[in-house]
Amino acid sequence: MNRGNFLELMTFRKECGDIRVAQHLETAGKRNLYQSKVIQNDIIQGCGEEIVATIMERISTTKYYSILFDETPDINHLSQLSLFKHVVREDFLRFVDGRQVLEEMQVREYDDARDPDDVEDEDDDGVDAETEDIEQSLTGVNLGKVVVQCMLRIGLNPNYCVGIGADGCSVNTSENVGAIQEIQKTAVNAVRAPCQNHILNLSISKASVVPAVKKAVHKHRPRDHRRLVKTFHRCLPKLCETRWVERHEAVQVFHDGFSEVTAALHSICKWKDTDSSGKANTLITVIHQPEFIVTLVCLRDVLSSTVSLSRFLQKEVIDMEQALNAVQDTISVLEEKRRNSEEMFGVLFQEAEDLAKEHDIDLQNLPRSAGRGRHPTADAESFYRQTVYNAMIDNIVVDLKLRLSPEVLECFKLNLLIPSVMLEDENGAKAALEHYAEKYESLLETPRSTLLHKLKAEWGLWRARWLRHKDQNKVIPSTCIGSIDECDADLFPIIRELLLVLLALPSSIATAELSFSTLRRLKTYLRSVMKNDRLNGLALLAVHRDIPVDKEKVIDRFAAKNLKGKQKLAI
Repeated sequence: MNRGNFLELMTFRKECGDIRVAQHLETAGKRNLYQSKVIQNDIIQGCGEEIVATIMERISTTKYYSILFDETPDINHLSQLSLFKHVVREDFLRFVDGRQVLEEMQVREYDDARDPDDVEDEDDDGVDAETEDIEQSLTGVNLGKVVVQCMLRIGLNPNYCVGIGADGCSVNTSENVGAIQEIQKTAVNAVRAPCQNHILNLSISKASVVPAVKKAVHKHRPRDHRRLVKTFHRCLPKLCETRWVERHEAVQVFHDGFSEVTAALHSICKWKDTDSSGKANTLITVIHQPEFIVTLVCLRDVLSSTVSLSRFLQKEVIDMEQALNAVQDTISVLEEKRRNSEEMFGVLFQEAEDLAKEHDIDLQNLPRSAGRGRHPTADAESFYRQTVYNAMIDNIVVDLKLRLSPEVLECFKLNLLIPSVMLEDENGAKAALEHYAEKYESLLETPRSTLLHKLKAEWGLWRARWLRHKDQNKVIPSTCIGSIDECDADLFPIIRELLLVLLALPSSIATAELSFSTLRRLKTYLRSVMKNDRLNGLALLAVHRDIPVDKEKVIDRFAAKNLKGKQKLAI
């Protein structure tokens, strides 16, 4: 019978001839075996603390950081808050049971405000009855308080937090009761750095407003997939409900295997199972509509222009300058498609006609018009170009530009200090110096007037240096990391600090969402009651496999923790 991984591994080592382990297990007393779950948890927690200590040492070299957080329910339907810090790379810090932390905070506040002599309301267990009714709702304000509390527990200095990364839901972004607004009350120098990947996904989802697209992505699938696998030699990728852009793979696979899918559905139609055969008939009717064929080809083309950006924004090492350039390049590509829609859609329509001919589908059979005065054009190509292709691109581009509003782009003003950007827009870079002095006077602990005077002097030297490099045809840095490598701390101290702030601003919270996969692997149905201390230790070991754990330091932490426990017992 399996007694657990740790105990079974100890027994395995003993059976393999490890003399020290065998001697320990045979001669040690019952209370000195160091095999209990309490001991295991202490060791796992010590390993996690050692990894966090290593991450904190990295922060000390750059000083500035950003905080990323996202929320998901675990297997026990408990809300788990995933907390990350970002300094060039994104590092997982811990999972947090938000309601538990909130309850501890509220109980502590209640105890501090309560009269020590007032014990009449306490029950037999010594618990005040009023504390049982403490609200557990994770509103935006409460979520912000939980994040701040976790930052303080870990040892992060809120004054050096320069960015807050979260998704764009109202709980986080509300101006009055949002989590980001609440965090900024403590981390006064932090700015909201919206997730570019989340912006992209939300903008692409606007394409589903187009009626033809909405029909094309609607899920109609038979219950039994065996025939489809046998004919198509693989399963169709599932449509992701939360990450719309990831449907690109599903659209691509469906497009490439359209004939095989049709053959499989025709085979299912002959089954005696009326439920499966009926759904297969419905699917054949849907996918053989002219509008579906055109929409499928258009979706494949448009998503091919955005999927690369989505993958790029999920990288662990990426700065905001690169993210902004990638987003703006994608918008430019989509706008170019829109301007040349007649030429671009002509190629796509020919592709749709070829696919339609293979399955005896007539694209000239236009859908019926609805409503008085609405008459589709007689030309099928013009009709589908206006109602499907142009409408799809317009919705995506307009929404992307709205989400990248001036307030959001405020985060990117620091990119004017990057030499290649500065030389292209010298007037804009010089005008931005006053903004830097006003925005970062408290962070750099320098009066605004003094900071502006020093910054102008440094900027003059900084500009002269790169003009000289340009005249000599030398390489000019175009990224934030490259600029920092060329920025001498003694010659340009303020510019270097501002470039470090730019480098610390996050561009995506993709890594925070990827940590949810680790959570689901660790907290399974068989380990659903795992406490957060053990969960965080295992998660840190799983996520940060590249960080070596010093066994001697873990033993020291374990001994120090148990020494404190013995001292408390003695007292």
